[in-house]
Amino acid sequence: MSDVLAAADLLFQNAREVWWVLPLTAAVMVASTLLLPWLIIQMPPDYFLQGHRHPLARRERHWALHVALVLGKNLLGLIMVLSGTAMLALPGQGVLTILAGIMVMDFPGKYRLEGAIIRRRAVLKGLNWIRRRAHKPPLIPPPRHPWRDEQDD
Repeated sequence: MSDVLAAADLLFQNAREVWWVLPLTAAVMVASTLLLPWLIIQMPPDYFLQGHRHPLARRERHWALHVALVLGKNLLGLIMVLSGTAMLALPGQGVLTILAGIMVMDFPGKYRLEGAIIRRRAVLKGLNWIRRRAHKPPLIPPPRHPWRDEQDD
């Protein structure tokens, strides 16, 4: 009983922060519930088989706009990864949100990390369940060690 009172006391002491976190958590949960399935449905079945993806094209943009877009994209991905991590304990699609955040960001080793996550049976099963409901072909997971195939050539 003392733990409950201590938790309630902690909430009352930090009431302002709680009122900022609760709506943000609810918004991220609703956005991930609506946006993630749509993104999963839009992916081509061989998305994870491609060795690389094309970076955000400059297309004759001003360099400052390009830098702002790349930073914004990576910041969005980081927020999604952090939100997904929180959703592992809170309501929401935690693992799928983390995967989507990783897919948005650019960093070294990204494709190997994506492959390691997508090869997990539960993750692939969940993604393909969403695709099956939308009458889309299942995603094809990447091979276990794509870099070994390149070395054998």
